[in-house]
Amino acid sequence: MNKILYILIALLTSDCDSFAQKVDIDNLKGNVKELKQYTIVESSSNLIKDSLLLFCKYDGKGTRIEDKIGNESRKCNVKYDEKGNLVEYCRYKFNDVLVFKVTYKYDNKGNIIEWKRYDSDEKLEKKGTYKYDEKSNEIERCIYDFNQVLKARYTHRYDRKGYLKKWGMYNTNGELVWEYTYKRNSKGKIKGCTCKSGGELEWKDKYTYYTKSRMYKICRYDYCRKLVEETVHKFNEVEKNIYDSEKNVIAKKEITKYDNQGNEIERCVYDSDGHLLEKYTHKYDDRGNEIEYVKSKGDNGIFICGTIVEYVYYD
Repeated sequence: MNKILYILIALLTSDCDSFAQKVDIDNLKGNVKELKQYTIVESSSNLIKDSLLLFCKYDGKGTRIEDKIGNESRKCNVKYDEKGNLVEYCRYKFNDVLVFKVTYKYDNKGNIIEWKRYDSDEKLEKKGTYKYDEKSNEIERCIYDFNQVLKARYTHRYDRKGYLKKWGMYNTNGELVWEYTYKRNSKGKIKGCTCKSGGELEWKDKYTYYTKSRMYKICRYDYCRKLVEETVHKFNEVEKNIYDSEKNVIAKKEITKYDNQGNEIERCVYDSDGHLLEKYTHKYDDRGNEIEYVKSKGDNGIFICGTIVEYVYYD
């Protein structure tokens, strides 16, 4: 189901309010039955729940079957095959008018091999197809328009150990637009990544690992081989320095902290003088779903915006 949920996110993004997407409504943890997301306002130095932004209902398989975003309410009909794979997803307005329909096909290993999206008149809007190797690694993905004309093609190549070594994106004319190439050490860890566009170097990453430690560093160089980013991954913390490549000085710094489950709990953005520009904080419930998001600015922590999310779970 996870691969289908990621596809649904891409297909439904245009239908969802961007602010409401602070919570990943189609990739929740645990068996969520209902979700309510509210805006936060500041009152007497306290943050309190305000208006309802988003309401969602889910079936027992984790698929969204009803939602209300702003003033617009919609419901969904879903169908599964005998293996529990989602095969049809229809979204309706609450007057039972079809908004769109998506259908899915799978191979005998349960890998999705095709999806099609139809408009309100059930005419094809676009479709995607997938191919896999014998280990179920995706090796090709193609996107077609309503006339079934190829619009984009993505390819993946792997080494003998099954690690991704090259990713490419081709346009409708079959020309290579983007290409990522990965180099790995004997343990499978990435030691370098090169990004090219139209055959020309865009940037290159160099990885440094520290023995007897989980810490590692990534240095990114632009097409002129000048340092533009330096990211240090520590235990539950990532520090990123963004450089002014012309002056070779730090222009901005970001420090992000995570909990033991890998959830982001705090991200601070600083200017070149070390002054706090923006701060983002997150809180989670015991299932790992976000229950509070707050954005503030400045060293004084001036409140900008935020949301609170409430969940009801299936037993």
